[in-house]
Amino acid sequence: MVRTMIEKLKKQNWTFTLIGTDNLDVETMAHSFAIDEHLKFEQSVEGTEAMFARERSSRMRYNECVSEDKCMSVGSFFDDD
Repeated sequence: MVRTMIEKLKKQNWTFTLIGTDNLDVETMAHSFAIDEHLKFEQSVEGTEAMFARERSSRMRYNECVSEDKCMSVGSFFDDD
């Protein structure tokens, strides 16, 4: 049911991300919910800080794409460039 809802919302240009710790199979979990954008991070103070920094920069890059009416390729939300 959740997967179906996410798939419908993605057709309306929604973007979903899944962020999880290194003790989870984040990629499989994301795909089970039809979520293309996922990030695994180390469950530590340093890993959590790095994850939040990466999430902030990714969101800023995503918002720039939206404001410029540009497409971000699927699976690239958390890319470093």
